Amino acid sequence: MPRDVVITGIGLASSLGEGIETHAQALAAGTAPVIDTQSFAPYPLHPLKPLELDRQIPKKSDQRQMEPWQRCLLYTSRRG
Repeated sequence: MPRDVVITGIGLASSLGEGIETHAQALAAGTAPVIDTQSFAPYPLHPLKPLELDRQIPKKSDQRQMEPWQRCLLYTSRRG
């Protein structure tokens, strides 16, 4: 049974920062993304900038119950 899906927005967070405007400015300026080559050598990674989780996930108990990837996913899904 087909169902309609509506995307109302999407959040954006990376090693460049958070939000569309931040990324647009960084890309227009030619800012190179941060690359961490030491933490998980030999695999390079782009560390995520710190997020203000309290803005999207106000209860500290909810934040503690989530894994880092869950906090990031929930945070960015609510930013859109």
